[in-house]
Amino acid sequence: MLPRVATPACGAEVALVRAQCAALETAPHPPRVRAPARVRPLARARERAGGAQRGPARDRRAHAARAHVWLTAPDRARIRIGSGTFLNLGVMVASVELVEIGDHCMFANGCFITDGAHRFDDPDRPVPWQGFTTKGPTRVGDNVWCGANVVVTSGVSIGERCVIGANSVVTRDIPPSRCGAGIPARVLRRSTTPTRSAHDDQVERAVEAGCRCRRSGCGSPRR
Repeated sequence: MLPRVATPACGAEVALVRAQCAALETAPHPPRVRAPARVRPLARARERAGGAQRGPARDRRAHAARAHVWLTAPDRARIRIGSGTFLNLGVMVASVELVEIGDHCMFANGCFITDGAHRFDDPDRPVPWQGFTTKGPTRVGDNVWCGANVVVTSGVSIGERCVIGANSVVTRDIPPSRCGAGIPARVLRRSTTPTRSAHDDQVERAVEAGCRCRRSGCGSPRR
């Protein structure tokens, strides 16, 4: 039952209101009916136990929506991905000019790597019509691991053997062999143990021999 509508003064307006009410009454949109309160907990229990019935077509559509890896490079844009690199479910790489990803990298679910950004500075044009801007190529070195939902923005370089924590947004360069995380991402520590050099070995032997100033070959006695 529709609510009563105040009758307008004009006969044409009355006819228009009646036509709108008739269209609403015949529209194929049945009201939503909630399950009784005693049924809803049972349905949730079956779902937790894996017994909830979903249509096979709906399952396939949901899986396809999650499973896609999206690579977009319109016009002259380029995407370069090295050998052995793994892109997990939901990863997107969007290039305006150039996005480079090195060898043997890993990108977890939902990562986004791009060298562009939407323009929004023109007050007289809708934002979707303003196109894209870029700060330069985005480069990811070899053996980089990015956790889930990491965003790598335009003009950023990530050095080789870096690890980027989940949900981070990389807005500046990350030196090689570093762990970074946060919004914006910042360096937390080294990701690998630095290789010892011959000079390091000489310094360690000098210290063990009692060198006070820790210089290689000094030989001054410890006091």
